[in-house]
Amino acid sequence: MQRRTPISFVVAMTVLSFALTAGAQTSIDGAELALCSSGKALGKAWVFDTNGFVGTYVQLDAPGEVSVNAEVDQPNLVELVIGDARVRARADGRFALAAGTHFVRIQHSNHTPGADVTIRSLTVSGATVKNEPSDANALAAADTYIANGRRGTATVKLEGVAPGTQVRAKLTRHAFIFGTAVGGFGSPNELFVGPPGSDQDHYAKAVLKHFQAIVPGNAGKWDSNERERGRPTMQYIDWLRDFAKTNGLRMRMHALIWNTGQQPKWAIELVNAAARGDAKAKEDLRRAIGERIKYYVRDRATSYDQMDVLNEPLHQSKYWDIFGADSIADIYREAQQAIIDAGAHTRLCVNEYNILQYSSRPPFKRGAEPDPYANWYREWVEQVQAANGPVGGIGVQYYAFTETDIPSPHSAARIFGVFQNLSVSGLPIILSEFGVKTKCDPKRVPDILEDAMRVSFGTPDSTGFILWGFWRKELWGPAKGAAFYEDDWTPTDACKRWDELMSRWTTDETLTVSPEGTITFTGYFGDYELSAGDRTIPLTLVKGQSQYTAGAR
Repeated sequence: MQRRTPISFVVAMTVLSFALTAGAQTSIDGAELALCSSGKALGKAWVFDTNGFVGTYVQLDAPGEVSVNAEVDQPNLVELVIGDARVRARADGRFALAAGTHFVRIQHSNHTPGADVTIRSLTVSGATVKNEPSDANALAAADTYIANGRRGTATVKLEGVAPGTQVRAKLTRHAFIFGTAVGGFGSPNELFVGPPGSDQDHYAKAVLKHFQAIVPGNAGKWDSNERERGRPTMQYIDWLRDFAKTNGLRMRMHALIWNTGQQPKWAIELVNAAARGDAKAKEDLRRAIGERIKYYVRDRATSYDQMDVLNEPLHQSKYWDIFGADSIADIYREAQQAIIDAGAHTRLCVNEYNILQYSSRPPFKRGAEPDPYANWYREWVEQVQAANGPVGGIGVQYYAFTETDIPSPHSAARIFGVFQNLSVSGLPIILSEFGVKTKCDPKRVPDILEDAMRVSFGTPDSTGFILWGFWRKELWGPAKGAAFYEDDWTPTDACKRWDELMSRWTTDETLTVSPEGTITFTGYFGDYELSAGDRTIPLTLVKGQSQYTAGAR
C-alpha cells in the first residue's frame, strides 16, 4: 500500500451505492483499503489529488447479490467497478456476482487540479471482505474473472444439421491474444524456412503449436525497414503477414519509432541533432516519421491488430523530449488517419518497461521515488490523450527477476495492482513483452510465468499476453530465463506450464443437436470449429452475445 501524507480540505459527503441485498455489513475507512494507487490520507479518509483508484477484495461462497456503498464527495467524478460492471457513482447499479473472489475498485479518472475527491469509507453487504493486498487474493480474483468473464454460454442454431447429430465444438483461437515475438531481421530463411528436421522447421512448428499471434521482434524496427532513406525494405514483414494470415494468427506490430541503436544511421543523426535544439533537423525528423507511417501503417495496417507507435517513451526519451505531448499526439493522429485510409482497425499503443518491478517516477535513477502502481506511466498516457492523441492501448513489458531478497521481488499482487491502476484509463492493456532474466532460479520460472499469465488473463481490461521469444538460441541475451526450448529443442518446464494453462483455458466439447436444432455450451470467447459429420462450421463467441445461428451454406 502506498502511504499517505495528510492535507487540509473541506468537503460535503454523499453516500453512493451499488444496490442489492441486506445482510451482515463490513465497513472500511478509505485510508485503510487494501490497494490505494494514488492520493493521500486525511485522518481515516482517502483523498484523490490525481487520477487513480482504491479498492479491496470480497469473497462469495455461492453466487449472490452484493451491496457496495462508498461514502464520498463529488460522486459525479467517481466510478465503482467490479469485473465488467462499471457504474457512475450516482447510478443505482444492481448486479449479481458469481462465487469466488472479486476486486472492488473505486476509481477517479476525471481529475481537475484543485478539485480533490475524498473517499471516507466503503461498506460491503452480502460478501466477506478480504482487505489484504496478498498474492493469494490477487490470483483468486483473477481466476474468478477467468472463469466468469472470459467465458459465456452460447445457444447455437445449426442450419442444415439434423437433430440428434453429434457436434464437436472446439476453440481454435482465443479472443484474448496469446502470442510470441518472432526473430529474424530480413528473411524468413533466418528462422522459419528450412528442410524437415532443421532448426527453421522446428521453429515454425513451435510457433504454430503454442501461439495464436506473432510480433516481429526485430524485423519491425526502423533499421530493418529503411536503412537507406526513402527505400523501404519490408519484404520479411510482408512474409510474416502472409504467414500469419495463412495460419490464422493475429499480428502485433513493433515499433514505429524507438530511440535506440536499432534505427538507421541517418535517423539517429536527425534525432541527436534535434535533441540538441536544431529546428531544421526536428522538422526533417518529423517528415521522415510521416514517410515511415505511409509504408509502415497505411500500406500494411490491415494485417495488424495492434501497433506500438512510440516504444519506451520515457526510458528512451529523446522523441518525447524533442516533440513533447502535442507533437507526439500529432504522430498518433497521423498514424490513426493512415489506419482509416487503409480501412483497418489497428489499435495504436505505447510500450514501456519497469512497470511491474522497479517502477519509479522519472527521472529514472538510483534513489528515485518508487511508484509500485506505475502512476507515472498512466499519467504519460493521460498527457497524450489530453493533447488529443488517439492512444488505443497500453503495452506493459515484464522481464522478471526471480530473486526473493531484492528491493522489488516478483509479486502477483503488485502486477494486479498495476493492471487495476492502468485500467483507470479505460484503455485496453496488453502484457506486450514477457521474459525472465537470464541469471535466474529455473525452479521459480514456471510459477512466475503462471502468475503473470493468470493476472493478465484475469484482468477485465487486459487483451493479451506476448512472450518475447521462446527458443533459447534466439532469445534476447539478458532475458533467456523463460525459454520454452533449449538450443537442441528440448522443451523446458516453462513450456510445459504454458501448455498446461492453455489446456485448462480451452473449450472442446461433443454435443448433441436438440430437437429444436440447437446446441448449447459454455465456452471461452473466440473462434471455434463446429464439426458435424463431414461439415466444419465456423463460429465466433463474443462477450455479450448468447444466441447464434451458424451453418448456412
